[in-house]
Amino acid sequence: MRRACLAELRIVGGLFAAAAAAGYFTGGVLWWLAGAGVLYAALNARNAARQLRWFDDGRDGPPPDAFGLWAEVLRRLYQERREAREAAREAAAHVEQYERSVQALPDGVVILDADLHIRWSNAAAQRLIGLQDPEDRGQHIDNLLRHPEFMDYRRRGELDRFVQIPAPSAPDNVVMVGLVPFSAGQLLLVCRDVTERVRIDRVRRDFLSNVSHELRTPITVLGGYLEMLRDAAAADELPVRWRRPVDAMHDQTIRMRRLVENLLLLSRMESLGHPDAREEIDIDFLAAQVREESRVLSGERDHRIELEVQPGTRVSGSVSEFRAMFSNLVRNAVQYTPAGGLIRIEWRVDDDAAWFVVTDEGEGIESEHWSRLTERFYRVDKGRSREAGGTGLGLAIVKHALMHYDGDLEIESEPGCGSRFACRFPRDIVIHPPASPSGGHAAGADAA
Repeated sequence: MRRACLAELRIVGGLFAAAAAAGYFTGGVLWWLAGAGVLYAALNARNAARQLRWFDDGRDGPPPDAFGLWAEVLRRLYQERREAREAAREAAAHVEQYERSVQALPDGVVILDADLHIRWSNAAAQRLIGLQDPEDRGQHIDNLLRHPEFMDYRRRGELDRFVQIPAPSAPDNVVMVGLVPFSAGQLLLVCRDVTERVRIDRVRRDFLSNVSHELRTPITVLGGYLEMLRDAAAADELPVRWRRPVDAMHDQTIRMRRLVENLLLLSRMESLGHPDAREEIDIDFLAAQVREESRVLSGERDHRIELEVQPGTRVSGSVSEFRAMFSNLVRNAVQYTPAGGLIRIEWRVDDDAAWFVVTDEGEGIESEHWSRLTERFYRVDKGRSREAGGTGLGLAIVKHALMHYDGDLEIESEPGCGSRFACRFPRDIVIHPPASPSGGHAAGADAA
């Protein structure tokens, strides 16, 4: 910049010095200086006009010749234009590479603006949900995905999960769709063909259901005969050496019956997207029943079982599913809490949610296992679980039942300090609000 200013000063100084010298020798210095000024202005106007024409042409060639400051201005403009063109070419290449990459994805991707209007879609999205590009650009996504479950999902704004709906372009297929925040004012609609996975899940559920049904009869027959043998043992009609094997077979038959029942219940829950029957459930009565069952299960281990329920609560749901959730959590607490330990059962309703909480003084669970506890047949300690008589399906049943109510299972545990399992239900399942917490009742320290 300094060199350009010095060059300009030399040009101006030389021009006016020459004009002054000519005026001195010929007379009329002012006229010569005025002429030099007009010449300098004309040259600058010429440079400006050539620069504007070059700038308007938008060509990649070098700028026109100029002198002084104009030369520096043109050089810098030329350099910035070259850099801008190079940046634009690189950006276009990146965009083209991005589009090719997204087009190659097996999953459908649709870019939506803040008002959920379609801006772009890849080939997979066009195939899976029947979009047409560019005809559908600018359309609201609700005009193309009209399935009630998707529209309800979108209205709730639950961007942390996906929903399964029939494919609009092929109703026999199933697609999983979801909205993902993309950038400021934009969302991604991601869709995936899950037809094969749904088919495999259906085959698995049907298989488990059919096998469980078929096992019911032989297990019932075995259980009946073992009951007869136990009655005979009680009447001293069975040899002593057979009594222990008969008791062991009887216990394992009961465990197998529970396993079959749980498999059937889980299969039914998985096949439903909502509770099979909605009815009014008295939480006070159900919680009291679950406590009595826990007392029987505790037997001679003499657990201290406390129940605290905000009275007057009635909820809308399936009695069988709520009983399954409550019973499985309490059963787990009884099975894994040492003799004489405390088990606390709590139901409460606050402004945002309803909670069923079971806290125990068991051995606790390390945090690395928490995310897998609701998997079918997952066991933290296989030997201890089998000894306790668990089926490995209790928490899986709880999880699937909660899904029917848009609920969550929260797990807190520390080895040596017990565990806390909390079922969180949305507040809208509550039909009759409970009394204030101060008006609640607690069955404190009820020993089994």
